Amino acid sequence: MSLFLRYLKNTGQTKTDFAKRIGISQNYLSEISRGVRLPSYTVAYNIFKETHGEIPMSFWGDSFTPGQGISQRAINNSSQTKENANG
Repeated sequence: MSLFLRYLKNTGQTKTDFAKRIGISQNYLSEISRGVRLPSYTVAYNIFKETHGEIPMSFWGDSFTPGQGISQRAINNSSQTKENANG
């Protein structure tokens, strides 16, 4: 059983309820929990937040490494946009 499925079981949550709380379909969450699909970065972050860090973003793979969080990406994108505007 995966860490994520164990988390749901230990906390008495259903995939349907959890999916609603993080704003995705139950089908998408089911595919993620079975390893059929990887979550998007945003979904991985929302799972991390909803589980209060018990499911780390790194659980989903190397592409979800620390230091490249949503806020850091936003800062990077904002900086690039300013650089492009200033030419």
